[in-house]
Amino acid sequence: MNRYMPNRAKVKSIDLALLLLAFFAYRVWLLTQPWVGVYHDEAYYFHWSLIPDFGYYSKPPMIAWVIGLSSSLFGAGAFGIKLGPAICWFLSGLTIAAIARHIWDGRTGWLAGVIFYTTPLAGFYSLFATTDSVLLLCWSLSLLGFIKAQRAHSLGTENLSWWLLAGLATGLGLLSKYTLITLPFAYLLFMLANARRRAQFGTLGPWMAGLVALALFSLNIFWNITNDFVAWRHTSEIAQIDEGSLLNPLSMITFWLEQVAIFGLISTLLIIRWREKIIAAVSISEPLQVIVLASSVLFVGISVQALLSRAFANWAAPVIVGLTFALVVVARQHPKAVLSAITFNLLLLSGFYHWPQAIAALGIDNTKQNNPWLRVEPWAERLAAEGRFPAGTLDLPIASDSRAILANLTRVLQPGVFPSRYWENDTHRVADYYDQTINFDSLPRQGRWLFATDHPMTTEQRRSFQRVTFHSEVPSYYQWRPGKTLFLYSVENFNGY
Repeated sequence: MNRYMPNRAKVKSIDLALLLLAFFAYRVWLLTQPWVGVYHDEAYYFHWSLIPDFGYYSKPPMIAWVIGLSSSLFGAGAFGIKLGPAICWFLSGLTIAAIARHIWDGRTGWLAGVIFYTTPLAGFYSLFATTDSVLLLCWSLSLLGFIKAQRAHSLGTENLSWWLLAGLATGLGLLSKYTLITLPFAYLLFMLANARRRAQFGTLGPWMAGLVALALFSLNIFWNITNDFVAWRHTSEIAQIDEGSLLNPLSMITFWLEQVAIFGLISTLLIIRWREKIIAAVSISEPLQVIVLASSVLFVGISVQALLSRAFANWAAPVIVGLTFALVVVARQHPKAVLSAITFNLLLLSGFYHWPQAIAALGIDNTKQNNPWLRVEPWAERLAAEGRFPAGTLDLPIASDSRAILANLTRVLQPGVFPSRYWENDTHRVADYYDQTINFDSLPRQGRWLFATDHPMTTEQRRSFQRVTFHSEVPSYYQWRPGKTLFLYSVENFNGY
């Protein structure tokens, strides 16, 4: 071979690595665009981050920790809040590339990273601060540690560092989203089903990993115990197991179709088309068996959840990892087919990313019916820039009876400050984290607040304060809710509900 001839495989590996990096840089750039605002859930999580803790009303703490880190560096705007989760998605792609490189080779590793990172799930959620960002990273890192530990065991050694990685990632994953609880059960099934792997129960590694994971998760367990199990009760409530009919097959079918959508239609069809080759590859590869088993356990569990009540599409988000590796098997033999799937996904994502620009260029009216980006419209920033808030009220602590209004209004007008008060007069349940921590009825009653709401204050609300002053109203303040008006009052001295 000519020594001056470049290594073809190496060049392709570099190309794929650069492609993955380019996708990441492009998505980071998108976070700076004016139509990418902060959704009220993201602003809500941002406020969690201002009070570091081991748990919050509806979620474990990791998303708040990640947002806290990135917003402390880049501010409370869309870029600062969303960057940390976006980096987690990219790191997940790199971790999946490392696993695939361990199974096959470097070129295939980078290809696996590209496949994962161009799925509709990763492409969509890379622009939003959600718990799935940290969940997928921890899931992937845990798989990497466990698979590497199995390889070390096959070679007759015990590398505790890989078991430590698996334990740390599993524990942090449980601090990200409770869904990850299925992953250690998948590991247990894998080891019990294989006599050679069962021998590991007599070694230190698995027990150390389990204890590390449990030690980390116990932080949230203790938080739930001291907070009346509020996060676990909320998780049970949104699952709605005890509501409705006994079985809901339509809900399960809908959930399955949603999995097709978030992985990609063509990608799914390719897996179905070459399923026999995938099954053959999995049958001879223990790492693939671990990956597929982990995804399968979660998929079956959430499918049962959907059958019994309901399940949102992202509840089984880590299933995408198993599907990614299934598509990598196809790509090694049918690269052009998989390229068509990647291209299809990228076209869909590009259309979504630049939809506001497209409808503007076509002269189409910007409405909630044709522009989903209005859901994250930076309405609070716009109103502040237009000077729509009454003089003399901007320095007042902010209160509201709406989580959505309170989250973004406080974030914009008083960045870095936790909201002051929340109106919720149903004392029989805890509605959200604001209700849990800053309900008017649980804090000192003397003071003056800027009270923002999307309806005229009711008679009951007015009677709850010693003094109420109306200041202004802003019709259609939020284009996603065009019929709503923002009403601004100042209120003084809470009397009680």
